[in-house]
Amino acid sequence: MKLTSLFMLVVLLVSCKSSKSFVDYDESTDFTKYSTFNFYNPNSGLTPEEDEVVLDAIEENLTEKGLSSTLIAKSSINFYVEYYQQLSSTSMGVSLGVYGGAIGGAVGTKTPQGNHPVIALTIEVADALTNELIWQGVVERKMKASFNDEQMHQFLAETVSMTLKNYPPTRNSSEEKTSVKN
Repeated sequence: MKLTSLFMLVVLLVSCKSSKSFVDYDESTDFTKYSTFNFYNPNSGLTPEEDEVVLDAIEENLTEKGLSSTLIAKSSINFYVEYYQQLSSTSMGVSLGVYGGAIGGAVGTKTPQGNHPVIALTIEVADALTNELIWQGVVERKMKASFNDEQMHQFLAETVSMTLKNYPPTRNSSEEKTSVKN
């Protein structure tokens, strides 16, 4: 019973997360040779002001990791966003019990709670010479229904940090390339 309760608690905690991260990269790539970067001309789906926030956040994150922004660079960075609505629902479970020869049970259903706006930020790193994609990170996050400009800028900067959290990957990294809950 304790094991079942622990399992249900873990499932509940994991399902309540409001963001998901996905990372994919070429495992044969030596990321140490990509010490400089520059940006593609952004066609991101954001306003010009929001583009600047994301560009600044990417540059800040990468320079903190020891990379340099230069005009002629080894890697090119591209980013874009997608917005969509996610249906939220409340789930009820099924239970069955036996006690002293009597059997009892309950059945539950999902109750729709409404739509929540979600943003998916994708950051791509390509070899600047060959234009071959070498790393891609995506973070999906639930948004509040309305943000003022300052809140949106903070939200975007945090999303960039989450996306670049594991860039560049290390050769001896034990992390998987599949989705990771944040």
